[in-house]
Amino acid sequence: MSGQKVLWIAAAVVLAAAGVFALRCGMGSREKSEELKSAREKVDSALTLAGDYEEARRLCLQALESFQDDWLLLFYQGRAYHGLRRYRDAITSLQAAAERTGDREQQEEIEFFLARARAARFLETRDREDFNLAAGVLRSAGEGGRHPAAARLLLGMMLAEPSPRQDRSEALRLLEAGLAEGPGSGDLVDLERAERAVKELRAAPER
Repeated sequence: MSGQKVLWIAAAVVLAAAGVFALRCGMGSREKSEELKSAREKVDSALTLAGDYEEARRLCLQALESFQDDWLLLFYQGRAYHGLRRYRDAITSLQAAAERTGDREQQEEIEFFLARARAARFLETRDREDFNLAAGVLRSAGEGGRHPAAARLLLGMMLAEPSPRQDRSEALRLLEAGLAEGPGSGDLVDLERAERAVKELRAAPER
């Protein structure tokens, strides 16, 4: 067999092997993509359909073992922790989600949920840093974000709390506007707490 023929055969074998490798890589990539899609759908279902925050948290932890850099799984994990009132963990997960996406709309959505977690923690601890970090985001979201009513309600509740930051008139304005506009905000805000805050503000004597 001539040397040239041997070279042609060797080249053909190398090309065939490369083709098989590329095919396997492509199949593996599709399988991974389907696995990620399925994981996201399961978590989303636990969060939005069942409202089962513990199950959503468990599914996120499981999926993140394989997809640790997936921003959406981290975002869902933050929401699950928020539902469990584990606000520190929620903030950590949401910050990690924000670091892993460069999409502007995704960033804005994550920032709103970060502000929501910080607002919830402020309402428990009166931590001024949480107030400072949440207030500006919520004010902007209330003027033109995806969740304006929820943002107004959260900011209103923060401003209604007895603290150096209390602003009763602004709190009442925001709370009344948020309640009038957003009955659908119940999955984002404790509407009963917002309604109680309105009653307390209305009943309190003017200072």
